[in-house]
Amino acid sequence: MIPSVLGIIVSLYEGKERAVAFGGVGAATGFAAVIMPIGAGLIMDLSGYQAAFSTMSVWFIAVFIAAWKIIPDIKPAQMRVDYVGTALASLGLLAFIIGCSKISVWGLVEPMEAPMTVFGMSPALPLAVLGVVIMAATMIVEKGIEAKHGAALIPQSFIRTRQVRNGLYVTGLIFAVFGAAFFVTLSWIMVVAGKGGIETGLSMAVMAVPMIVLSLGIPKKASHLSPRMVVLVSTGMVIAGTVLMLNSLQPDGFEAVQMYLGLALLGAGQGGYASQSAMIVASALHPRDAAQSGGIQCSTRNVWQAAGVAIIGAVLLFSSTAIFKSQIENSNVSTVVKEYVAQTPVHGFMANNAMTEKLQKIGASAKDVEKALTIYKATRIESAQWAFWSLVLFVALHIPGFMGIPTQGWTTKTPTKKTETPEPSKA
Repeated sequence: MIPSVLGIIVSLYEGKERAVAFGGVGAATGFAAVIMPIGAGLIMDLSGYQAAFSTMSVWFIAVFIAAWKIIPDIKPAQMRVDYVGTALASLGLLAFIIGCSKISVWGLVEPMEAPMTVFGMSPALPLAVLGVVIMAATMIVEKGIEAKHGAALIPQSFIRTRQVRNGLYVTGLIFAVFGAAFFVTLSWIMVVAGKGGIETGLSMAVMAVPMIVLSLGIPKKASHLSPRMVVLVSTGMVIAGTVLMLNSLQPDGFEAVQMYLGLALLGAGQGGYASQSAMIVASALHPRDAAQSGGIQCSTRNVWQAAGVAIIGAVLLFSSTAIFKSQIENSNVSTVVKEYVAQTPVHGFMANNAMTEKLQKIGASAKDVEKALTIYKATRIESAQWAFWSLVLFVALHIPGFMGIPTQGWTTKTPTKKTETPEPSKA
């Protein structure tokens, strides 16, 4: 769906209008982040999950009808369909995304709740590696297909053009940060702070509103700004916002000012990225390749989001387990609690009452439950902070990849005309 939208934009618009249209796609992402959590939270709080999913079905039907009526007819490009490249790319992406997304369930190396093992290991990492190998093979196959037929699913211009690669880094980072932030922040707001669906949705709106404003505002009002500068400033806001959020965490909730300010900065950074990413890619390509660049942009966002969430999730899960086991072992709780914690493979992210129930089931005394729960609360903060720090590192590692982004704006700033004061007439 999104590749088609990006292709339509390339076909219909040029210059500043194209930049604004691409920014509108980013704004739509932010808008969805406002409407969906709040709307779904309201429906779930009042009517349950079935009503929420039924409402989503009606929404998608309405979108389909609107698209059918509103989108203009565009002459289709006379290009050969690359079935081989499509099959290989789909298989590679599927393997990588499933492998990454299942690390927190199946385990990274030691199997947890895995349906099978690969040489005694969890299948998650081998599956993700297999996806990378298939994608690498796809690049080789696509080079031959383009040389033979003049067109391919993944043209060589996508791979060889530095500006395109840098634009794809920005595209991927939008959704990696989006997914990672939602993964940790939503978990903390709902599980630790105990907020309901509506309150959680409103919290996410703090991030989404700046994203909407800047996604549209920068191309419309400041398209003369250096794209590289916008991306680097946005990166600074994302990092600053993440640091504020990790500092806001408390044993049973969060410090509101730092959390919401952090979410706002995160959203502003995302808006800056979204205002530039698609334009950086499309402006460096031949019109034919630019029109089909939506596919590689969406594939990049899926890969980056899967990788980002997998990294953050793995850090959160495995650091929580390691820290909790170490702290319990060195504490003065009873042997029954120490044995239970040591023998449990994974201690995931959970609410206070869930941990309390687990400890009570093994026969721990009220005093031991209180001590262990205090340790777990501290562990939960520390592991979440490590997850946020890994997000900071993930974002910072992209900075060298932004150096190929153009420094000249998409338009030239129009100088403000000064009103000339008429000279007084001589008598």
